[in-house]
Amino acid sequence: HSVSQLPSDPTARPTAPPGEVSAVSREHLDGALASFREGEQALAVGAFNDALDAFARATALDPDEGLYWVYLGYCRHASHRDDPEEADRALAEVVAGCRLVPRVAVAHLLRARVLRDRGKWAAARNAYERVLHIDPDDEEAIDGLRAISGLSES
Repeated sequence: HSVSQLPSDPTARPTAPPGEVSAVSREHLDGALASFREGEQALAVGAFNDALDAFARATALDPDEGLYWVYLGYCRHASHRDDPEEADRALAEVVAGCRLVPRVAVAHLLRARVLRDRGKWAAARNAYERVLHIDPDDEEAIDGLRAISGLSES
């Protein structure tokens, strides 16, 4: 069918890629959340590759949830930081995810970690400042800004 025949279902996601205009089902959303939780558990024990797989499933099931993209990129970075192509892909995923969840402090914190690890100091500072704008008491962001300020002065 042609692109002009968009579904009349109000739950259909307008951001879905062409050909996937159908609504994201409740099962998909539940499955995405379950995969995200599985990824969080794997991440908590340092199993980055398992976490990466789980977060990849979560983003496939619910591509509009920014936090899933942030965690996917963060794990990709942790697993493949020595591969320049994968590292760039990881950063792109984190940045795209942050755009979808601009008011979630942890998303910007993970973005700051990736940027700092890559030596992108100005962008990392911006990410830490974004965290503090949302949560003024975030200690990791405060420490991160201090560390970056110390680097730029030396």
